[in-house]
Amino acid sequence: MELTDNMRTEILSLWSKAVKSQNVAAVIYNLGYYDDAANRAYYGMFQAITLLNVLHGHEQGSGHKEVLTAFNRDFVLNGDFPKTFGKMLNDLYDLRKRPTTTIS
Repeated sequence: MELTDNMRTEILSLWSKAVKSQNVAAVIYNLGYYDDAANRAYYGMFQAITLLNVLHGHEQGSGHKEVLTAFNRDFVLNGDFPKTFGKMLNDLYDLRKRPTTTIS
């Protein structure tokens, strides 16, 4: 696949966001903000798998669930990534959606 200038820009942007999210996750985890760290870790992984889908020209939807489904279909089921990685990613997705506080 030939990379266009727009694709290169998107790839660099996605990689930058992935790295930034992972760095922020590490910092806030060490400060004891575990829910926020899980959220940032998820977004870093989400940006990274979006990048993989773009690089490989794989079809993916625009929503998070569609991107995760495409990643699992195209990279986990064929053995490029272990199933435990796909499960961890799905668990982080579910954790991200969970409310951090309950209003009585």
